[in-house]
Amino acid sequence: MTRKSPFMVIYGQNPRIIPDSPHLIPLANPATTKFSTTMAKIHKETKAMLEEAAGRMKKQYDKQKHSSTEYSVGDHIWLDATNLHLPCLKKKLDDKQVRPFEILEKAGVAAYKLKLLPHWKIHPCFNEKLLTPYTPPTFLNQELPPPPLQTLLMGKNSGRSRKY
Repeated sequence: MTRKSPFMVIYGQNPRIIPDSPHLIPLANPATTKFSTTMAKIHKETKAMLEEAAGRMKKQYDKQKHSSTEYSVGDHIWLDATNLHLPCLKKKLDDKQVRPFEILEKAGVAAYKLKLLPHWKIHPCFNEKLLTPYTPPTFLNQELPPPPLQTLLMGKNSGRSRKY
């Protein structure tokens, strides 16, 4: 580690990046004055272009950004089953969202604590991106009865088969 910039190593001096910095000595040569004004103009144009590009990037980012959904304590929500290990033989045939759960409290800026089933051995806090608002079914046959708890607890997956 030389503690010197590559420019200092090659040319023996550090470059003057900002032409109107206070540590510069007065310039007597007209060519250096012209170069200094040209560099100042280039820096000003570059700064304006970078600010314009940053504005365009912010505009494009804000198009895709959605405001987060605020839930309150006691609301019921669906939980995304992406990272949950549920007792199903094939993951692709399993439900994409799991039963409506009640929100117990807001745990942080974008996380909620849910009232999970007692036999689930996972942490009850989930990010708001994994939650979807629950809408009650419009007619009765839409609602499936939950499977008996003993049936779920008795079976065990072993490779491609299920042992009871």
